[in-house]
Amino acid sequence: MSAIQWQFGGGISTGTSGGATDTVEVAENLEGTASPTASPTASPTTSPTTSPTASPTTSPNTTNDSDNPYEGWQPGINLDQDKGNEQCSTWRTCFKRRNPCPGKCRESLEDFGKAPPRPGFTPDLHGDSEDNQEKARAVEWIPDVTVLRRMLRAGKDEHGNPWPPPLVTEDKELCETIGGNGDNNDITAVLLNAVPIRGMDMLGNGIDYSTKKMKRAPRVLCMVYTMEQKHHTNIRAIRETWGPGCDGFLAFSTRDDPRLPAISLAHDGLEEYKNMVSTLLSIVS
Repeated sequence: MSAIQWQFGGGISTGTSGGATDTVEVAENLEGTASPTASPTASPTTSPTTSPTASPTTSPNTTNDSDNPYEGWQPGINLDQDKGNEQCSTWRTCFKRRNPCPGKCRESLEDFGKAPPRPGFTPDLHGDSEDNQEKARAVEWIPDVTVLRRMLRAGKDEHGNPWPPPLVTEDKELCETIGGNGDNNDITAVLLNAVPIRGMDMLGNGIDYSTKKMKRAPRVLCMVYTMEQKHHTNIRAIRETWGPGCDGFLAFSTRDDPRLPAISLAHDGLEEYKNMVSTLLSIVS
């Protein structure tokens, strides 16, 4: 089992991991200590938007002022993949478990491109993929967990396109009642309407903490565990929706991808659904 450090708010925390999909949040309290809380979530399967973006790239972005060469990276959107398919004229198709519209629904592996290796590691081009991944884990890397937050503040990607990509389209179809399979039975909306939940600006603009018991905004680190096969679907959706609202975001996975960011860490047992407990223990230990 290998260890990882992630830098957050001036401090460095340590943990380990591996992969399916759940969420762990770390909220910093008024004294500055961090208390982890785990809350299972249903990860979004799509992130439909309509803003055009440039083609995917795995080459480092050298236009930002940070040390992260992938700050500003955004997957491309190629709607030509869906040409001739009438089902792709509606966003409802994207909510189906198996949708036939990878371009419109932003789930195209082709758009996402190939992940670059862990920083500091040079893979053996003639070696086995799993062997390379195992060797990469031995290379120390501190993921940049605040990169999405900085991109949210900047409001644009490396090509100058709005970021996160806007979700509300001219027809405002995504504002309609849409169920889990694209129908009109939105159980989630019923639950949200039953409790006093209000949407707030993800950067906290317009909130006066001087009048509240907590005199400053809390700081939240959001972590999910996933698998490489979900990077271009679930994790992309999170990255383009609620992920930037966290002060820090990190995905623990079966494969590194510093663009997301996602890190692969060893854990006890097999990579399977029944071993989720071992995976979670590996993350927080």
